[in-house]
Formats: sequence, structure tokens, C-alpha cells
Amino acid sequence: MSSETKETDYSLANPDTLTKYKTAAQISEKVLAEVSKLVVPGAKIVDICQHGDKL
Repeated sequence: MSSETKETDYSLANPDTLTKYKTAAQISEKVLAEVSKLVVPGAKIVDICQHGDKL
């Protein structure tokens, strides 16, 4: 038996990899938009961070 291992292409030429990066970008944009709303004078940074972690 030959022990061949198939290498996965993680470059952007692989559509699955590209989709994962696009999905991560969309999630990041939504979370950043929500967290940005909480950045107001008097807001506690710990509260902002905890809310961001929950998203």
C-alpha cells in the first residue's frame, strides 16, 4: 500500500478558502458595526468588550 497524503490547497485559488474568508469578513463587519455603536463618552471599555465577545 502506498501512503499518499492529499494536500489541501489553502490559497485563494480554492473557492472554499475564498468563501471562508468572505464569510469571516462579513461577520467581522457586522460585529464591528454593533460594537462601534457602544463607543460613546462615559462608556466603560470592559462593557464594550464583553458585549463584543457575546456577538
